[in-house]
Amino acid sequence: MYYTAYAKPKVLSNKLMDKVVVFACDFLDLDIDLEIEFRGVENGGYVDFEEGEDVVMGVNPKQTKNELIRTIFHEMVHVKQYVEGDLSHQNSDNLWKGEVVDVPYMDRPWEKEAYEQEEAMWHIFAKEVGI
Repeated sequence: MYYTAYAKPKVLSNKLMDKVVVFACDFLDLDIDLEIEFRGVENGGYVDFEEGEDVVMGVNPKQTKNELIRTIFHEMVHVKQYVEGDLSHQNSDNLWKGEVVDVPYMDRPWEKEAYEQEEAMWHIFAKEVGI
């Protein structure tokens, strides 16, 4: 696993950032190369995945430290979903396990899973690092 962070907010120290990414990769059993960009994002975050290329995660830098960590956890779940082929896109359609899904944001199965896993990671991580 290798990652690079661009324009990281000062509220996340390098040491804490390392802990967050390593924890998420261990928790989700991911071994990937990842670029994290803290710029150009209006919502919490996004993942850009193309087979055979580095994964790019965008994170809104205008969040609190805890929000940043939770956003990274959430987006890392999406990374796993892409890597494992559960989540994909075809033209402008969202596909979940090969089926087109067109439902409101909070009803999307990949978002439900991401929020559940984010919450699970947050509770363990916060306890481990004393946040």
